[in-house]
Amino acid sequence: MAGPLRLLVVTLLCQVCSAPAPSSGAEGQKGSLRGSVGMEQVLVFDAGSSGTRIHIFNMYVPTADAHVPRVDLAVRDAQTWKVKPGLSEFAKKEDLDGCRLNIEDLVKFANQFVAEERRSKTPVLLKATAGLRAVPEAKADAVLRTVRSTLKDSGYQFQDAPPGKSTC
Repeated sequence: MAGPLRLLVVTLLCQVCSAPAPSSGAEGQKGSLRGSVGMEQVLVFDAGSSGTRIHIFNMYVPTADAHVPRVDLAVRDAQTWKVKPGLSEFAKKEDLDGCRLNIEDLVKFANQFVAEERRSKTPVLLKATAGLRAVPEAKADAVLRTVRSTLKDSGYQFQDAPPGKSTC
């Protein structure tokens, strides 16, 4: 999928993270096939004040007559997991090891849904929210460096954003 198109889809996914998931449908059965031909996946880490969630989205490459990929929201609940506490708690306590372990747990969860041979091509996005703004900047930066380092070492495709810039 081309870079600008992928960015558009990922931006939309960030907005969808809080929308209710559909209750059922045949689309979910197709979409839940790990490694389906034409399927790409995106991992979105949503670092909120009470915890960090991972959302694993399945996207199907558009056909020639479509403009955007189809996103399978039917598997959303099964492919979402939250760990506590939020990153701001790790920052307040200066617990970088605990922070790293929480992110590693989320990566292990993702590994259940993303085939090993696809991980290096599966993009990871980090979205940090208001919780870290309430923490002194040096402590928040230390936690974000730990998260970024852990994601870089995860085997997934993570591109770090410059300091002060969001990856989503």
